[in-house]
Amino acid sequence: MAARLTAFLVAIIVGISVVAGLIVGAQREADPAVDVLVYNGRVYTGDPNAPIAEAVAIRGNRILKIGTNREIKRLRRNAATVIDAHGGSILPGFADTYVAVPGQAEAIAGIHRLGLTSVGAVVDDLTAFDALAALAATADRPIRVAAALKVTLPLSEAARHEIDARRAQSATALVRLDALALEVTLPGPKPAPRLARATASRRQAPPPLLPNDQQQGLLELDRAGWPLVLHVDDERELSVALDVVARLIETNTSVAAPRRHRVVLAHPMPLDTARLATLGLTVAMPLPATWTGVAVDRSAASDTSAPGATASGASADAGIAAATAATPAPLADPAILPFSFPLPEGVRLVMGSDIVADPRLGLQALVGGALAPRAEATGSTTPATDASEAPEAAAKAEGDAAETTPVDRHLVIGALATLTTDAADALGAHAEWGTLEAGRLADLVVLSADLFELPASHLLDAVVIATIVDGKVVYDRDTDTPPPTP
Repeated sequence: MAARLTAFLVAIIVGISVVAGLIVGAQREADPAVDVLVYNGRVYTGDPNAPIAEAVAIRGNRILKIGTNREIKRLRRNAATVIDAHGGSILPGFADTYVAVPGQAEAIAGIHRLGLTSVGAVVDDLTAFDALAALAATADRPIRVAAALKVTLPLSEAARHEIDARRAQSATALVRLDALALEVTLPGPKPAPRLARATASRRQAPPPLLPNDQQQGLLELDRAGWPLVLHVDDERELSVALDVVARLIETNTSVAAPRRHRVVLAHPMPLDTARLATLGLTVAMPLPATWTGVAVDRSAASDTSAPGATASGASADAGIAAATAATPAPLADPAILPFSFPLPEGVRLVMGSDIVADPRLGLQALVGGALAPRAEATGSTTPATDASEAPEAAAKAEGDAAETTPVDRHLVIGALATLTTDAADALGAHAEWGTLEAGRLADLVVLSADLFELPASHLLDAVVIATIVDGKVVYDRDTDTPPPTP
């Protein structure tokens, strides 16, 4: 009797186990398949109010879900690619909004190692645009490109028809013709340095606008919805660019869609933030790698090759080497920033390097620039035993605090926005990428450290360990040659 009872109980237990297994299996079958899983990190979604997440699941070329490690890991399948962030940052992919082509085509092929997933490439003509499209749309290592075509005004009717048609054809492609680029140039000598100008008379004639035929050409392009990229070399040209955009807004009152015009600075310069906010203009500041006068660490190696580099990465290595050969690795000196950061509400700042450069240098420069005036104004409250030792004690205390204190979260978010969410807006992709949300395109970068836990002087310690574009792992530090350390 006891044996029969035991057998009966065993049968019940087995039956319950089988049913439970079938239920769990059915639930797992109902869960969508996951192609890439990134977990064990700190997810910055691009929304400063979003709760902190730990992992991201990707299916196809879209983000499927963002959540905790437990939520995301339960979606894992045997065929999925799994990336362990080891506590580092998981961010929207970086974007460089102004890279000159040609000259940088091969370097663009290697941008994944820098955590860049998108570029705003400036091309000389449509032939260069087609060549860039062929380079960037490779099946295994895609690059998202919003190209700006250089034009000289006024445009002929045939030229307008051709570029309008090409824009429409590429609207949904990985490489899009997105904007038209123009140089704002004024006759006469360039202005004297700011120090010399300070002693000159403050009463100056207002800068002239562009010639009438060029201004009329801009009005037509603005009316047609073309974003304009205005490159300026100095403050005088910047002032004219602002006047030009103001004239467009005043004249074309029927334009309903938000304009995406942006001004590209040849170097950091003072900004009229009040006018920028009123006009809704985006400012593209060059990355520190292109600054003139910036402190440079000439002992830093700029060699991009490394033992064991694969043949497939050779051209990319050569491209990055060409881009950095003339520009040794710079130290992002916050003192060179001629404006305070964060900028006032309504003024959008993005990064554009002209050459392919490490976007982390931009983060360091903006964060350092924001902290430097604050530290200078407040000084140190650490007591000193002797009056003669006060400056040294204050400097030491300030340095020790900077070495150990994480940067304010909102300051890091503001700096990250210049390379992610705001850059996506500037390149016309705010609805598709630039933030990490379910349903968005899966463009993201994984860094080796949590940016929100690092002190300002150690932001460059967070190196790129993986880059994902369009749902594909295009760079993995464990298997690919890493970029040079700035």
